[in-house]
Amino acid sequence: MNVTVYDMLGREVKTLINQTQDAGYRSVIWDATNNQGQPVSSGVYLYSIEAGEFRKTKKMILLKILKLYFVILLRIVSIFND
Repeated sequence: MNVTVYDMLGREVKTLINQTQDAGYRSVIWDATNNQGQPVSSGVYLYSIEAGEFRKTKKMILLKILKLYFVILLRIVSIFND
C-alpha cells in the first residue's frame, strides 16, 4: 500500500506509507512537512492511495492558523474487505 501527498502541480511532497498492510481500517497523520522534513505551505494538496490494482486520488486543504496545524487524518479503508 502507498499513500502519497502531491502538490497541485503533481510533484511528490511526502510519502506517508510505502509498505505492505493487512486488510482493515487505518489512519495516517501528515505533519505538514515534505520528504526532507521541511514545513510546507498552507494550500490545496492531493493525496493518492494505491493498493494492488486500486488507485484513488483526492484533494485536501491544509490550513495553518497561529502556527498550529490542522492535522489531516486520512482514513484508509482497505479494499481487501470488499
